[in-house]
Amino acid sequence: MLLEHVHGYLFLFFEIINLIFMQSKIQHFINVNLNNHVDVNSNISLGDIVFYTFGGVEKFVPSPGNKFNMPIIWLASFVLFLFATLIYPVISFEGVGNEILLIGKKRFFWWISKCIFCIISSTIYLGLMFLTMIGFCFIKNIPLNLSINDTLIKFILEISPIIELKANANIPIRILFLILLAFITLSLIQLILCLWIKPIFSFLIVNTILIASAFFQSYFTIGNFSMLVRHAWINEEGINSDIGFYVFTIICVVIIIVGALRFKRYDILTREEN
Repeated sequence: MLLEHVHGYLFLFFEIINLIFMQSKIQHFINVNLNNHVDVNSNISLGDIVFYTFGGVEKFVPSPGNKFNMPIIWLASFVLFLFATLIYPVISFEGVGNEILLIGKKRFFWWISKCIFCIISSTIYLGLMFLTMIGFCFIKNIPLNLSINDTLIKFILEISPIIELKANANIPIRILFLILLAFITLSLIQLILCLWIKPIFSFLIVNTILIASAFFQSYFTIGNFSMLVRHAWINEEGINSDIGFYVFTIICVVIIIVGALRFKRYDILTREEN
């Protein structure tokens, strides 16, 4: 009985770690303002904190002396979530999960339930992240708007001086949903890969996608759609973030369909032996 709920405990454990990590980086964000004699309350908004978390890194152009800066905060936000939910596919192939899989008529609904789990867990995870940001803003009397202090963001994210961010910009509401869609899509990719390979390898592949996205600014490296500094609405050299909605939606639909078809021929007994 305990084994069936391990994934829930692990998700909670890693969520707590992530919230602690977020508290630390938000405090660092505040300290940078104070150390540079900037009025925190009037110059930092909720939008700055969101951008600090999901800003990512500017486009990397390989050249002598140009060092690549891995976007640790952006990457950690996804890695913690993916690792926290990694145990779920493993648990699902044991005990009751096996019995359901052996009953052909219930296989489709079993697969759909796993996809719904990815959607719900992504929503809860990101929702808790935003609630933490909002709660911190209340404590520090920081305005709850999505405006961006471009000068401060460039300093915090160590963005090159030659990169021009649009002044007085606001994070569009749709971008928050795009970030959620990114979490859902990456979670589904990790899930479906588990139908062919071991979960740990699935986890590593999805992380490779994220790292590749940091190195290459391209529509084909889907992690770019979740890095705000690479969006055209804030950076003229960025990508059209709206395309991300189509890309993520298509990937999710394909995964759900392919996963359902895969389950029709899925041999759970052979997998157990392996």
